[in-house]
Amino acid sequence: MMKFKIILLLCLLFHSALGLAKKADRPAIIAYQYAIYLDSHCKVNSDKEVKGVLSGALKDKFTLVDNFDTYPVSPVLNIKLNKNVQKSYAPPSAESIKLFGKGLSQSDATKLQTISTAIIINVAYPEKYIFSGMLDALNFTEKLAIKCNGFIWDEETREIFTPQVWHELRISSWSNGAPDVSEHTIIHAYKNTEYNRGITLGMVKFLKPDVVVNDFSWSDSKSVGSLINLVTQSMVEGEELADDWSIELNIKKITNSLVNAEFSDLTFKNAQQIMKVRFNPAKPEEGDPNNFLLEMDFSGFEGDSLQEKQDALLSGLFGWKDQISYVKHNQNIDEASELARQKLPNLKQNFLNGLKAGEYIHVKAPFKTTDGDNEWMWVEVVKWGGIEIEGLLQNMPFNVPNLKTGSKVTVDESTVFDYIYYHYCPVVFKSLNPSLILYSARVSVV
Repeated sequence: MMKFKIILLLCLLFHSALGLAKKADRPAIIAYQYAIYLDSHCKVNSDKEVKGVLSGALKDKFTLVDNFDTYPVSPVLNIKLNKNVQKSYAPPSAESIKLFGKGLSQSDATKLQTISTAIIINVAYPEKYIFSGMLDALNFTEKLAIKCNGFIWDEETREIFTPQVWHELRISSWSNGAPDVSEHTIIHAYKNTEYNRGITLGMVKFLKPDVVVNDFSWSDSKSVGSLINLVTQSMVEGEELADDWSIELNIKKITNSLVNAEFSDLTFKNAQQIMKVRFNPAKPEEGDPNNFLLEMDFSGFEGDSLQEKQDALLSGLFGWKDQISYVKHNQNIDEASELARQKLPNLKQNFLNGLKAGEYIHVKAPFKTTDGDNEWMWVEVVKWGGIEIEGLLQNMPFNVPNLKTGSKVTVDESTVFDYIYYHYCPVVFKSLNPSLILYSARVSVV
């Protein structure tokens, strides 16, 4: 959905987002936009409510301005009342609200489609206010939304909130003076050729680049989302890009105690928890945020294919656990396998017709071990033509030395022993976010 938006200080944001621009006599400026969609008394007298909020606990936190000074020396707000939003600042559709609405009911989504008025909140402040300015802006927006009985829109992440959930996700998640960056950003993931692309939205609010990971499998979406969140959290908490465009990720150094605990909980005993990761400038695609983009570079990790290299980084950083079970086939197992194989033609047709975003299929197939036996392992299907299935190995082999997790393999359809069809559905692992959230990563399948 295209929407009219005010682009503020674009050149400053673009050049300073990477964190490499040198600050001379002028400070870097952070600028972004919120809005409150409303159908209440605030349509008539929004100025009074704005000044009322700023006269309380937020007194002296912001200066109200009619137009932005190019380089404000302290936090400023520019407030505009849009009385024709359906034409120039349309609210998200009911379908979009299913994915990106936080706390909104179906009746709320329906109501939004008829709302005509919104308060547009433009925020700007020097970089030194990066945390205090954001927290004050969050509180101001929440208090105004409560007064005006409105819904809060974040123009950068393209999400809409009730005031209650805005407080829970955006304000209560701060710890030790640092935000939970994953609650102020979102990861959009979508199929791109055979594999998938993930990109953050919202990092411009921290004067940092948005992060891209290309060509990962849906099976790895949980871990990739966690990796991206660790990168963005580390950047916002002060980890700078080195001259070789790398940063050091260190789970133990995360300042926000809530985020630190979440990352610690998802790691296995063999996790390194510290890893150097390199980046390259990313090529923007349609729909990407208007910000500098960094693509994660996996070339320095062990593996023959990109997916093997990705797994090497992920399993090294977060650890991994796999186990082997020695099973002797009997009649019951063989009968269950035959029932599964009878469903393969329909499963294949579903794949060829095109799976929905976030859906994927695993098949269990045999691989010859060094002693001539079979080691049965799961494979994520990438291609399925004729009787051959091409995919990515999902297990760490115990006795097949030429393969590893993420290896590209080909299996004969007739040898498939079992399958798992993963259907995408919104899963809530954290707060009230109805997006696909895995391992504390907010990954919205689009």
